[in-house]
Amino acid sequence: MTHKPSRLPQRFFAVMACSALGTSMSYSQLTVGGAPNPNFENLLVWFDANDSSTITTDAGTGNVTGWTSKKPGGLTASRTGTGPEIATVTTLNGSTALDFAGDRANGVFELSEPLIVPDGGSAFVVAWTDDSSGGDTLMTTGANVQFFRQNNNEVRFFRGTSGGDPRIINMQEDLTAERVRYASLSSTEVTYAVNGTDLVVTSADNLGTNFFSLTSLGGRPAEGGCCGDWDGKIAEIIIYDRALTEVEENEIGLYLGEKWGITTEYFDPNGEITSIEFSGDRQYPLTDGIDIVIGSAPIDTIAGTLRAADSADQAQPATFTLVAGDGDDNNVSYSIGGPSLNQLIVSGDVSVPVDTVHSVRVQAMNSASTLEGVVTFTVTADTDNDGLIDDWENDFGTLAQFATGEDADMDNLNDEDEFLNELDPTNDDEDDDDSLDGDEIINGTDPRDEDSDDDDLEDGAEATAGSNPNVPDSDGDGLN
Repeated sequence: MTHKPSRLPQRFFAVMACSALGTSMSYSQLTVGGAPNPNFENLLVWFDANDSSTITTDAGTGNVTGWTSKKPGGLTASRTGTGPEIATVTTLNGSTALDFAGDRANGVFELSEPLIVPDGGSAFVVAWTDDSSGGDTLMTTGANVQFFRQNNNEVRFFRGTSGGDPRIINMQEDLTAERVRYASLSSTEVTYAVNGTDLVVTSADNLGTNFFSLTSLGGRPAEGGCCGDWDGKIAEIIIYDRALTEVEENEIGLYLGEKWGITTEYFDPNGEITSIEFSGDRQYPLTDGIDIVIGSAPIDTIAGTLRAADSADQAQPATFTLVAGDGDDNNVSYSIGGPSLNQLIVSGDVSVPVDTVHSVRVQAMNSASTLEGVVTFTVTADTDNDGLIDDWENDFGTLAQFATGEDADMDNLNDEDEFLNELDPTNDDEDDDDSLDGDEIINGTDPRDEDSDDDDLEDGAEATAGSNPNVPDSDGDGLN
């Protein structure tokens, strides 16, 4: 089994023009206004809450009683049971979604026939729960067969029974957030992407089963075992009988993100590049403006990542090149590399006195545009590779004197935490209040202020006396 690695948007650049969906038609011919075509041969079901023609409501109460797939001749989900509403109409960023009450005792929406998702099937879901504590299930076949379930912030996108044929994808991911989610699952490959970025799959077992069958929407039937109420919103569900190609995933993901007002990494392949951005690979706390920290062997160090974007700040695929011109001061020390050819790599001599500003001139090019720009970044050194920058270590001693995980002044605060808290790693009691700096951090007092609560008693004396050094009147008698 192969778990697909995280992918950057540049992966689409070379294949966009030649990919096809189906047997003979190009993907663009199988879409309507950028959306999945309901006649598409591999489409199993397409529930779209923003299409009012697919929603049936009770004339008296306005409660939703039915939801029809947009695929011609497709499934219908009809409410079971009577009593209080289990689904009403709501909105998401100007589009219509359905709000499910999470009370399966009053019924769920049963499908007109079982939905069979074969091995290798895939799905897009725009839905989110109102409660992250667990149990919410979007579609099921009772018992333990689940499609898209929230369980204590663990997403189970496909899950079978606990016997010999579970098909499981579990991720630590917040289902209360409004996101575009995509998953594909087969006996050989598992993919889970949120807003166009792949997440790590934490469990995928027994993937060789023949199909995955679903019979209800909006929760598990009351007789189908414990848990399973869907307490949250459902905007759109699109399920296919096979995994989508990367190009297909991008186009449908882009459609869903734009439609529902959700920012994603899916992109318009014809977008004009209007900006080039750079993010340093190593961001150190308390080093404002420092983007890169170079260790003892700077050659091949990843300086950071380049990103091309359009006017809407949507990432665009691009070919990056270092070019001559204004701002190319340090081009000679860097090259373009990395798996997606979007990383700035140290390739030559990098002299790094304290806080050196480097400047490189970069060209970004795609099929729609070419843009040149200058990116600048501040570089400093950590020549002993101990996680502490040389400038800070030299301010208080020598490079050999300090290291991450060590406690040079024995004040119960390691050197890295001294750095993060802007303290002197050679002074165990910086404010001289008879309370060690590390103890003050633990107690929530200020290691730079001898009297944190300004009650005329030093923090160390209060700790010894058993009073609270953060409260001027610890015993509440009106006296400090």
